[in-house]
Amino acid sequence: MHIAVVGLNHRSSPVEVRERLAVPQRSLPEALARMASHPDVLECAIVSTCNRTEAYAALFSPGAGAVTSELAALGDLQPSALDGHLYTHCDDVAVRHLFRVASGVDSMVLGEDQILGQVRQAYESAHDAGATGPLLNRLFETALATGKRVRTETGINRGAFSVGSAAVELAKSIFGDLAGRRVLLLGAGKMSEATAERLMQSGATSVIVANRTYDRAVQLADAFGGRAVRYEQFEDEMAQADIVIASTASPHYIVRREPFQQVMRLRKMRPIFLIDIAVPRNIDPAIAHLDCAFLYDIDDLNDIVARTSGERQAQVEHAEAIIDQQVAEFVKWRGSLLAVPVIRGLRGRLQRLADEEMERFGGRLSQLSGEDREVVQQLVRSLVNKISHHPITHIKDYAAGDGVERLQTAVELFGIDHENRDDLAADCDVSSGEGI
Repeated sequence: MHIAVVGLNHRSSPVEVRERLAVPQRSLPEALARMASHPDVLECAIVSTCNRTEAYAALFSPGAGAVTSELAALGDLQPSALDGHLYTHCDDVAVRHLFRVASGVDSMVLGEDQILGQVRQAYESAHDAGATGPLLNRLFETALATGKRVRTETGINRGAFSVGSAAVELAKSIFGDLAGRRVLLLGAGKMSEATAERLMQSGATSVIVANRTYDRAVQLADAFGGRAVRYEQFEDEMAQADIVIASTASPHYIVRREPFQQVMRLRKMRPIFLIDIAVPRNIDPAIAHLDCAFLYDIDDLNDIVARTSGERQAQVEHAEAIIDQQVAEFVKWRGSLLAVPVIRGLRGRLQRLADEEMERFGGRLSQLSGEDREVVQQLVRSLVNKISHHPITHIKDYAAGDGVERLQTAVELFGIDHENRDDLAADCDVSSGEGI
């Protein structure tokens, strides 16, 4: 069984491509069910954040074409439309990629803590949907443990901040001082919460929160001494705001060009700065072409993030060493799974031969006493164990290393039936390692 990941992130594609494949939490069960229904996909999980969408799958064949096509289908696209934007990793490389993602090493904000929770949520969603199985369960559980180790044993998240915090740094670079500035937050999720906290730390004295769920807007505003408004009132608030930071889960633009033009007329063309950190984007990019409207999206935060990552960058080598160790342990465990059906097949093959011979000589054995027949049966069992011991030892060694071809040779040499789709689950308790 093979592991594959196909995805795109902030380095491989711009936000206008990433937003096409973004999967909101409410749509995950449907997306997982569709991917899992593909005949080549045995298990799957989808990690979708503002900076990446990645599909992980357990497959019988090493090719990832099925995952690519299903991922493209999330955005109603042909796979060719994503040429140059997608990356594909298989087996050990795919394992390492997920461990790096969970550790914050692959994030736009190096060492950020939010990604670990996002990976956990992605795994729990896939598990609850019945889309994962023995292989991906172990993969994601080990990835989460790896991410926790990296944060505990290194300083990679020391001084790290979120994408929302980077947005505030951008606002500070524009205004210099946020004191007295009116800031409108569209959305009241975790990203908005981190943004509001950094805004208050940076001296903002007026924070207004608009959210579809008004109670949540009130809760966030109260936590930071701000003011909540009804969602349908946010355009009125924009007429007075200096900075608008958008971070909602809406799949469509909530700030559109035509209504925004009316807002600008009310402002008498006084400049306004809009920072869109949502994926899919919340603000129509056409607004950037309007006079006195200065629009930035999540990709514009890269320079700010790069300037803050120097201290954390020094911890990457230590983090990579931990990841190397975790990958090696997972690969060894995964290799041992490959041995299980081969060993089972070998033992079964030898036992069947022994049973056939016992049956063939059954007439003669019937003349023996019950005690003597038991001695003969013990002799046969002992021979089966002794004959199988040496090849089983080598089969385990082949599986623990890079010996898939040698395992196939053993299957052919001993006339072992090829493994079927149920062997892995039937022969191995993946949580304890029994059956290895």
